[in-house]
Amino acid sequence: EGSFVLVGNGRLYGGPFPFFKQAVIDDGLLDVIVFKRLGYLEIIKYLQDVVFSSDIHVPEIEYFQTRRLRVDSDQSVPVELDGELVGNCPVEFSLHEQSLRVLVRE
Repeated sequence: EGSFVLVGNGRLYGGPFPFFKQAVIDDGLLDVIVFKRLGYLEIIKYLQDVVFSSDIHVPEIEYFQTRRLRVDSDQSVPVELDGELVGNCPVEFSLHEQSLRVLVRE
């Protein structure tokens, strides 16, 4: 349970920032960060750890990996996907392994 959730599949978020420290893009797992209490001090401490540390040491933040995730809310909370508003909670996340095929002209 938390006030803010980030879900990723790669290490970087918001440009060059390695928010998802344990992420491996092809491991079949989503990386999830739950901000249990989102205050300015927690955000600043987390950003310091993102930039300067290999580990995250903020008790108000939970990091875990999963194959599927459902995010619910008692209120209408907007969902942003890659910088775009796409709807409101509830929302479900999952991965489709090896589902992107790229055709290249020889």
